[in-house]
Amino acid sequence: MTDNVRPEVVTFVHALLPDLIHDATTSPVNWVHKDGRPMTDHERETFGSCTAPELQAVKRLAEAHMDLIGEEVTGLERVAALCAPYFALLPEGSVMGQVLALMPEERRNEVAELMDRLTLKDQLDGPPAA
Repeated sequence: MTDNVRPEVVTFVHALLPDLIHDATTSPVNWVHKDGRPMTDHERETFGSCTAPELQAVKRLAEAHMDLIGEEVTGLERVAALCAPYFALLPEGSVMGQVLALMPEERRNEVAELMDRLTLKDQLDGPPAA
């Protein structure tokens, strides 16, 4: 990010916007949260101070977030496909622990690897991927 982009504003606005009801008939400073709470003074001030380069950075952050969500959906689809045959062998109401116990080691390892990637546990401590 360049010097004129405040990372704290970018991340704040990125988190704020999806939680607001965007009413085109009112000024954005009068928007409310989806649960009906009005924006706080801090939220209005931070959103109102967002510059064009910061808004572009918010857009890039949102795009990266959507890419991660797409990867998550793909991973979860694979986990579901791996587990489906084993759930089918078990009575209704069975749980993942029972499914994993039935799986051969290779499939169980693939599920574990997918779940590790889905939690992003290894990526949280390092720098963001380019």
